[in-house]
Amino acid sequence: MSATTEPPAAPLVGATWSEDRRGWYFAIECPACRRRHTHGGGRHLLGADRLLGHRVAHCADPLGYVLTDPAGLIEAEVRRVTTERADALA
Repeated sequence: MSATTEPPAAPLVGATWSEDRRGWYFAIECPACRRRHTHGGGRHLLGADRLLGHRVAHCADPLGYVLTDPAGLIEAEVRRVTTERADALA
């Protein structure tokens, strides 16, 4: 019986909503090469946490990694953008 190797977790070090590009950008420190990689996170402000999960590494790591958000960076960014929008309307 062969053992399966699971891709490692890659906690987000940045989650940014870009108004001008109207989309999410997720940043991680790659568990394989230790460099910063970024991944697009979709165009919806709410529900970006559903876009976490397995991603292909930008380096030569064949396993890739699993994007996680244990620090709640996505939720914090949603609160920030929502507050800015509300302030702009006030």
